[in-house]
Amino acid sequence: MFKDFDRIVADYKNQDIFISDQSLYYKKIEFIYNSNKLEGNLIDHRGTESVIRDRLCFTNVVRFKDILEVKGHAKALDNCLFMVKNKYPLTEKTIKAFNADLLYPLWSFEEFYASFKYHKQELGKYKVINNGIKYVLDGQQGNIEPLSNTETIEKNMEHVFTESKSIKHVIERSAHLAYQIFINQPFPDGNKRTARLVVVYLLLEAGLPLIVFKAETPNFNEGLLSSYKENSLAPLIHVIEAEVKQQLSEMIEMDKKLKINRTPPTLGIDNTLIF
Repeated sequence: MFKDFDRIVADYKNQDIFISDQSLYYKKIEFIYNSNKLEGNLIDHRGTESVIRDRLCFTNVVRFKDILEVKGHAKALDNCLFMVKNKYPLTEKTIKAFNADLLYPLWSFEEFYASFKYHKQELGKYKVINNGIKYVLDGQQGNIEPLSNTETIEKNMEHVFTESKSIKHVIERSAHLAYQIFINQPFPDGNKRTARLVVVYLLLEAGLPLIVFKAETPNFNEGLLSSYKENSLAPLIHVIEAEVKQQLSEMIEMDKKLKINRTPPTLGIDNTLIF
């Protein structure tokens, strides 16, 4: 099922591609910008970088909420990268930490969370108020009732993780966990952002680079909705697999060109290397 994907992954690993700190820095900005844009954030790429780098936002369209979302997403992504690097296992606790990081900057300022706070919602905890999913797909608006409510969420998410352990392939497991986070809506907010971080974690854990889930069609959110409509993980698997394959292929080709254009050292008359 994943033969072409596995071949590209093997090519990437055999290429032994070096990713500099600077390259990772810009990839992080690209990831945060696209992930937030998928959820309606209006800050552009340049503005996203300025928030992360300078803690300011140089852009014509500024909503305080959008700035806080960038800050939260940057913290959550850094936490994700740190956990993978230090071989922390992916557990319910890990995912709760991702969501807490995402929402932390918003928590003190956004009136949206007032009702949650009134009902004693805590950051990094499952929802205490039942929620729903509003969506637009192919120009049509709709609502989805989550599989879990406040009474069933703990048990259902425990089952989700138990079930995921039996899924061997990283793409299939990524899609499974991302979709279950989406359809169960375990957190008061930031569920799709949390789902993308889970996918990133699993891909990084498998030895792959940071993959950006772009906001252009077909995108991650459309994959989630199509999977719901078709009652199948296939659409989401296709989106995740396609993004990984495309970005790995681009990195492989770029690395090959760099190696071809790199001038090999030669020996001088005194047998010293000349670069």
